[in-house]
Amino acid sequence: MTKKSLQNWYNSGDFSSSEKETIKKFGVGDYYPERERKDFRKIYYWDEILDRNKWKINIPGRIEKMIFFSADWNNNLLIVVNAGNDVNLIVYEMPTQKAGNPAGGDLKKFSVGSYSNSEGALNEARELERKLKYRDNPILAYNYGLVSIFFYKDENYNSSLYPMDFGKDDVVKRTELPYDARSNPDKYIKPLDIVLAVNRDMVHSCVYLGDKKVCHVIAISKKGVVRIDSWNYFLDDVLSNTDKILCYHPVIAFKKPDTIIRHIAKSVEGTSNYFRPGVKNSKSGEFNISTNSKGESNNCENFTNVCVLGINFSELDTRKSGGEAILFNGDSCISETTKKLDELTTYTPYSKINDIKRYVNQGNTNRVDTYVDREGIEMDERIEVQPKNWYRLNNTVDAVDILTFGLGRLFL
Repeated sequence: MTKKSLQNWYNSGDFSSSEKETIKKFGVGDYYPERERKDFRKIYYWDEILDRNKWKINIPGRIEKMIFFSADWNNNLLIVVNAGNDVNLIVYEMPTQKAGNPAGGDLKKFSVGSYSNSEGALNEARELERKLKYRDNPILAYNYGLVSIFFYKDENYNSSLYPMDFGKDDVVKRTELPYDARSNPDKYIKPLDIVLAVNRDMVHSCVYLGDKKVCHVIAISKKGVVRIDSWNYFLDDVLSNTDKILCYHPVIAFKKPDTIIRHIAKSVEGTSNYFRPGVKNSKSGEFNISTNSKGESNNCENFTNVCVLGINFSELDTRKSGGEAILFNGDSCISETTKKLDELTTYTPYSKINDIKRYVNQGNTNRVDTYVDREGIEMDERIEVQPKNWYRLNNTVDAVDILTFGLGRLFL
């Protein structure tokens, strides 16, 4: 591990003059801070990502602080504090498929809050960073862990929101996959995403593991079973005449990848316990597509939502019973489901965990073969900076900016 100042990296030929100046506009000094080369390189790449997406970001006024960092669920995280003491989280995801430009992925901005003074805003920004990096459930760091889900009835079948969406915050991104995904799922689906196979009569749900493997709940002689199957079995044998394939991807992680994998493995190994009374309020292992007498279903959607999101709900059951929206307290929901899933076996099913990790790793390699192209540069250390006074993250210019900095500097 070698740490040097930006100027020293430049002196050794690792950055060109133009690259150095691009990095410096974010407030990185010639001699402070000292970081690994890849950390400075990451800021250089962020410049194009932000420039391409200013219309999405649209943070008004002067930018007071920017905190660049990586977490174990996403390498590309940025917290921005502006002069109005607004705190915003920016999550960037690399292109699903290998692209020539690493800035060609998807960016989402989340408004965290507004504060009465700069000290309060900066403290909140640093606390948000800490929670996103170190909490077991990063989603709880945002919006107090409250999650809104909206459901759409069959008459909205052709809507871009059907059958459910996660509201204006869009903490879980819905994508309708092209026909090619039937043959090449790894090109379009990230491992551990939720996938729904849909037609006008039914929805079937799975957790996509990667390398054409899925984990799902099916009924055999009315008994529920959690098992790993092939992608083709999921699409063709369980739900005939699949009309749409929908992917739901958490933009802010609800659970960390290792936790999701552990819970899937425990559900497969402890499938009889998964359906026992007291775990899903089922009777003698019965599989309930719709709500039973105790007010719960335990269908394939319940399983995928519990494993990936930590929230126990079924969109199909909710829609069929006339529900239109649910507001979940993520903190209490995830705590409860984590405890239940961890208790499905008295042991850690390492063999099954390793099997799933193998599918995940191969699926990622099939999608984009190199780690950096797939996940982005993983920063060794955070970098907190105050950009140049003229730096903006919106496409508008106000009169104060023109008077202060002049047109030439604003449009550099």
